Amino acid sequence: MNEASPQNMAAPRAQAVAPREDHYAEHLAAVNRENGVVATRDIVNRQGTLICARGTRIDAATAARLVRHRLAAPLAQQVELERVLDGAALWQRLEALFARHPDLRQVHEANRFDADARRHFLAWHLPAPLAQRLTVMAHQRPGDLDKGVFCAWLAMLVARELDRDPDDAARAYLAGLLHDVGFMHISPAVLDKQGDLTPEEWRAIQSHVVIGRLVLESTPAMDPEVARAVAEHHERCDGVGYPCGRSGEALGTLGQIIGLADSIHSIRVGRFGDRGRTMADLVPFLQLNCETHFYDVYAAAHTVIQRAGLQPWPGAPDADIPALATTLMERGTALAQVVEALDQPGAAVPKGRPPRRPDERMADHILRMMRQSGLLADELFLWLDEMRRQPDAAALVELEEIRLLQEELGWQLRNALRAFEAAAAAVDTGPDRARGLEALAARIAATLEMLDR
Repeated sequence: MNEASPQNMAAPRAQAVAPREDHYAEHLAAVNRENGVVATRDIVNRQGTLICARGTRIDAATAARLVRHRLAAPLAQQVELERVLDGAALWQRLEALFARHPDLRQVHEANRFDADARRHFLAWHLPAPLAQRLTVMAHQRPGDLDKGVFCAWLAMLVARELDRDPDDAARAYLAGLLHDVGFMHISPAVLDKQGDLTPEEWRAIQSHVVIGRLVLESTPAMDPEVARAVAEHHERCDGVGYPCGRSGEALGTLGQIIGLADSIHSIRVGRFGDRGRTMADLVPFLQLNCETHFYDVYAAAHTVIQRAGLQPWPGAPDADIPALATTLMERGTALAQVVEALDQPGAAVPKGRPPRRPDERMADHILRMMRQSGLLADELFLWLDEMRRQPDAAALVELEEIRLLQEELGWQLRNALRAFEAAAAAVDTGPDRARGLEALAARIAATLEMLDR
């Protein structure tokens, strides 16, 4: 079977579908300015019309012509880059991650993972079109390639901790490395947009899992479990993920491993950055999300991190504890108001039956997570009030943990806001339900504004 691209792939069985236009040519044109991209044969459309001749460099003008046509064969099979990434280059990127975040190296060494990791990174067996896409990603979206390297590393660690089949280490490596390869077929204007995305733009972003699955399924000799993991890495056990909203036994373990690794990267490298926090500060996040991914996957990731003996960030030595406690109380009150709104008759959570619609599943997910977090307990508010009146420096670690949990709930609420706004605007939503969803979305938006202060 030939490799696929959105230009010549059948419609996927998912809610988020591959966009009509394949923007890979635009990414190639940008790469061409520094790393020559040349057509290796005549490129024609489905009607046999010549679009560009063999030997043509893929510049911006050529890319504009290519985007307007449905090609007879995938573009990645018809072009060649002067220089392509290899396993040694990816290993260097992992070493660079370790240098920027020494706690990652501590996890790596504590789990005695160097030999296994080197074997997979340096044994380069990717088909040329996939290596080409990763090279384009390194130029266009280097942070996404670094995320792929991180996820490949952590996914292999978690798979090994689970005592999976030895072949699963190779599958975890490939799925982690390639899980966002679909981004290379989405418009750079959407990927690089600053600010809020429109519903259409958000659907385009979501389509990267569909595109990635189809690209991998159509790659000769690619393990189908790798393609499945790429397709499912944004699915969640309780059905609140995308693109299909699958849950429970309908999901594969490898996709849940990649999904958790992706989330851990977003927090450790994204939210925490270089602010002094370490992988140990992820433990509250893992505990809060222990039912979001398969429990054994959560437990394995927790063990891998705990084995390193890292300590959570103790907080800034000059922290204003009364001010922090006051802020946490205000945020906690705002979160409690969201729960109250979700519990109102006519809100998103159905009464007397299991949640079925995406917005219902999201509402149920938010309610369960809020209540299980312990952040709404009266005892916690009393303790925070005591810290406000009688500050205790020894309590700073606990205060920072509460801050992290509130930030994670805020991230979850952003996902819920999109779900409720989309449901309110859906053509099959009745007027009364639409008004209820709009009121709920307004309450969540106000809470997010409070959390962002």
